[in-house]
Amino acid sequence: MLNKKQNIIAILLLLLTSSMSSAKDLVMYFYQQTPPFETTAQQGYFYDLVSYIDNKDLTNHYSLQFMPRELINRLIDKGRFHGVVVGGNPAWFNDNKKEKYLWSISVFEDANEVISDLAFPFEYTGLDSLIGLTIGGIRGHYYVGLEPLIKQGLVYRDDVSRVTQNLKKATSGRVDLSIINRSFLQYYLLDHKQDF
Repeated sequence: MLNKKQNIIAILLLLLTSSMSSAKDLVMYFYQQTPPFETTAQQGYFYDLVSYIDNKDLTNHYSLQFMPRELINRLIDKGRFHGVVVGGNPAWFNDNKKEKYLWSISVFEDANEVISDLAFPFEYTGLDSLIGLTIGGIRGHYYVGLEPLIKQGLVYRDDVSRVTQNLKKATSGRVDLSIINRSFLQYYLLDHKQDF
């Protein structure tokens, strides 16, 4: 029969081995391959965030992997997505009430900006000001308020894969305007202000 001291050691060993056996490698996914979220390969805000979480959780190991938003949407629609998306917003995943998915507290605030060619400046005054225009967007991204206008054929959407492509389309007049996230724009303008 084990004495109390041995029982405590046995319980501690049991807890230690069970926590080691339940340790998981958890992949967190992101779809925004733009600064400041991803500045260079394996660097940027999302990598720093996942590294911070990984260092704080001594049980599990976390890593970050890119997955295009279109693929995330498809997997969610089919009920086959099992994971964590970093940098999402309830409105972008049609979950304003936060009932479909689990959400963390907000760790980053951002906003969308409307960008147009200086030769044909556009001033946003509300959703009605977009009617009849062609808007540059990012494939798979959901733009709150715009989707109904697009479905009704009142607004045309011309998507690309990368934000830099979207910016170039807007500033060259190939679309009437593009929607660009503010965080990217601020980061981009640090090195490219002379281009504008």
